[in-house]
Formats: sequence, structure tokens, C-alpha cells
Amino acid sequence: MKYELNTTLLFSSIRYASLQFIILIMALLLPINLATAHPGPLAYIAGSSDTMEVIDTANNTVTTTIPLRTSTFGQPASVAVNLTGTRAYVSYRSTLGAVSMIDTSTKAEIANSQQWPNLGGIVISPNGMHVYAVLGQGSVAVFNADTLGLITQISVWGPNPPYGKDSHAIAINSSGTRLYVTSRAIVNGIIRGGFVSVIDTATNALITKIPVGESPLSIVLNSAGTMAYVTTHDHNVTVIDTTTNIVTATIAGMSYPFAIAINTDGTRLYVANEGNSTVSVIDTSNNSVVTTVPIGPIGGVLRSIATNPSGSRVYTASGGSPGTGRVTVIDATTNTVTTSIPVSGTLSYIGMGPSFCN
Repeated sequence: MKYELNTTLLFSSIRYASLQFIILIMALLLPINLATAHPGPLAYIAGSSDTMEVIDTANNTVTTTIPLRTSTFGQPASVAVNLTGTRAYVSYRSTLGAVSMIDTSTKAEIANSQQWPNLGGIVISPNGMHVYAVLGQGSVAVFNADTLGLITQISVWGPNPPYGKDSHAIAINSSGTRLYVTSRAIVNGIIRGGFVSVIDTATNALITKIPVGESPLSIVLNSAGTMAYVTTHDHNVTVIDTTTNIVTATIAGMSYPFAIAINTDGTRLYVANEGNSTVSVIDTSNNSVVTTVPIGPIGGVLRSIATNPSGSRVYTASGGSPGTGRVTVIDATTNTVTTSIPVSGTLSYIGMGPSFCN
């Protein structure tokens, strides 16, 4: 089974907040990398420097670095890893961004896509054949996972899209049949609502758009793919029943929630609040906030979060100024911070889970 940090997503773009923050993405792998055996899952961290740091989560140390193409393509926006852990895919955000494919054993780039402006979250299909990347102006690019050749481009808005539009995060269900993309409409500089677009991957066609709160930022699905959870900039988490594509609940009490993660059994949500540098823990059985975990001033703004495969630990990335980049580890049983791992660059986003981004 593949684990990826989301999102969905991972969702990745900082367009909804401040472009001054650099993206950090963390991709958690099961310890099945064919090239090298490791005691624990590996976390791939892409920050503001020209390297991607690899953390062994068994001992929470940086074990190696992989060169990135930040000088060519801009800052990383998201990262996803294939089932066997042999390939990592990184999306870059700039006016001439791209998706890059990295061989994790040689630590070298082996292919990159054509260039696109404002790339966001990316996910890999469960069968490993396709890479889906969010394009900021309201579409999803579908790439061949072996070559990164473009297969098609899917509009997430359908006919008559608004003049101003911005897409951000993406998630895929475990069967690979549905994509979920967060977007917002902007009219005369004013946000006019947010949506989650549902796409049929068999036909690459838009099925429906689900209205959610203001500026949907990150999205995550439970392992069954029956529920989707979306963070919105109006301090809420929107709950969607994916069998009906209807909003069933709105969870309040967050402070500018940016990123969201879910544990393996789907009982707990973890929300990274950029407003007060805390993590909200939510019980999905009753959609209530169980507790709030303070992360502290080191590292500044929280923009990303993920859980490990067993659900025993939560990882959140923070940053805001040079030298403050940290990956903070939370014990999911006690909901307390256990350690903080310094990483290079100024950081602000993390992704984890099956098929990345958020």
C-alpha cells in the first residue's frame, strides 16, 4: 500500500495566503524502498533550499539530500511517491513551473514535464500509471507517470468559468476512480465562494462542483473514500459525503486552518492552524474538536500536516523566516509534542497520505 502525505494534498499553493512563504512537502513512504533498507518510513521534505531532505522517521534524523530544480522551476508546491518508493514526483510553482520525476536510489532527476504556470498539488493514481497536477487557473493536467508526457487537461469549472479563478489542492480515492480538487472564484478582487470539483478519472470529465466555505485550501479523504474533509479560510472544516457529494457538516473552532490530515482508521483529523500555530484534533465520529496542541513559536506559521502509516505520530511543518524551518512530531496517543527536527530553508507546507497534496 502506498502512503503519501495530503491531499491533498497536500494541498500546496500559497496563493491563498502569502507568496512570501516557501512550500515544504513531506512524503511518507513505507519501509519498502527497493534500493536501500531503512528502519522506518522515509519522509521527503522539499523546502526553500535547492535540496530535498530525507528523514528516517524511526529516529527522526535527516539521512540524505536530493538536488531540486528550484533555480529553474521555482519553489516546490507538492511531492508524491510511487508505490515501490523508487520514484518521487515534485511540482514547482512559478510562472514557468513543472513536474519533475526523481529516481530515489540515484537521487537524480530523470524526467520533467512541459512547463506550466502556478502548479499546485499533485497525486499519483493507485495503479501508478498517471500523475495528476493542479494548474492554478482552474484545471488539472494528467501526465504519463513513466515519461511525464501530457495526456490531457481537465477543467475543474466546466462551461462559463469565472474570470478570476484559483485552484489549489487535490486528492484521489483509493480505487482511483475520483479526483477531488479545491478551487475558489474571484470577482473584482473579491472571493465569491469556494468549490470542490469531482472528476471521473475514467472519462477525465467533471461530474459536479460542491459548494464549500471561503477559500478551500486542503482536502483529505478517509481510506474508504466515503468522506472528504476540506479546510476553509473562514475557520472551518467542511465535511462531504462522497457517495452523495453533499456537505453533511461544518466543524468550527479553527484559526485559519490551512492543512489537514487523517489517521489510517479514519477516527481522527489533524488540522494545522496557521492563525495561531496550533494543531486541532477532531473526532470524526461526532465531528468535534477533542483538543488543540500548541506547536510553539519556533518555526512560525503552520502550513502542512501529515500522519505516519500506523497513525501513532503526526508531523507538521512550519517556517516563516530564514533558519526557522522545523518538522514537529506529535504523539497521537497523548497529543503532545515529542520532538522538533530542524530542516533547511524557510518552510510552510507538508503533505502525506495515499496520493499526496493538500
